[in-house]
Amino acid sequence: MARVGLNSFDGDFDSRTVKMKDIVKAQIIDAEKGLIKMVVEKGSKRIMGVHVMAENAAEFIGEAALAIKHRMTIDDIIDTVHVFPTVAESLRIVALAFYKDVEKLSCCV
Repeated sequence: MARVGLNSFDGDFDSRTVKMKDIVKAQIIDAEKGLIKMVVEKGSKRIMGVHVMAENAAEFIGEAALAIKHRMTIDDIIDTVHVFPTVAESLRIVALAFYKDVEKLSCCV
């Protein structure tokens, strides 16, 4: 488990949660249990918190901390190139969840 920033109860925020089973690399390495939640400020879409309950949480929570420190938005994360397939791309997938149903995406978005 790993957590950085605020949770959705701390203010006027929006959040999305993605199951690790929807992350291609998690499927490949049989690490499909768990989830990732992103909390954003309404309006600005600025990332305020990321919570990970998954086996590989430590592999990408640092990127979430950096995104919060530099006041990045979900669009900044979506526009960032992530190596495919990696568990770290789950940050991009959860950011996409603010716009799309990620359970219906192809494997290589």
